[in-house]
Amino acid sequence: MTLLAAAATSWMVRAQPAPEKPLEGKLESSREEPLAPQYKLGRELYIKNCSYCHLVIPPEVFPSDTWRALLLDSYHYGRQVQIDFRPEKLLVWQYLRDYSRALQEKEPVPYYFAESRYFRALHPKVPLPKRPNTASCLPCHPGAKVGNYLRLSAEWEEKP
Repeated sequence: MTLLAAAATSWMVRAQPAPEKPLEGKLESSREEPLAPQYKLGRELYIKNCSYCHLVIPPEVFPSDTWRALLLDSYHYGRQVQIDFRPEKLLVWQYLRDYSRALQEKEPVPYYFAESRYFRALHPKVPLPKRPNTASCLPCHPGAKVGNYLRLSAEWEEKP
């Protein structure tokens, strides 16, 4: 029965395509920003399950193709993870899918946020480590631990 539930959830995540048109004006880079009611539980589950190991990043950093792959893959960034929150996974997927961005034509699917065109566009002059990780966010984004990437440290508040 457990195997059947896992297979059904994975099928549902695969079967639900990304919206043809992302939610316009609905990107959210902070937990304090308004969120459509039907996505609140999905966001909370995303934060709860993913922040156990690392900082959560805003959905718009990755295209929905990346989020789908991450939710379906149990080998997550070099570690075997147990993603067994079956019905909840669908809620997380719906939140990430609808608040992420579309993949542009001929754009490779990024699996690390430093490969994301969105991330690179927002950090053009930021001296990043060779292999940035979510801990690299904290010096500039002091609210990152609670999912707030809009607030910047005093050093970066003055820079363009």
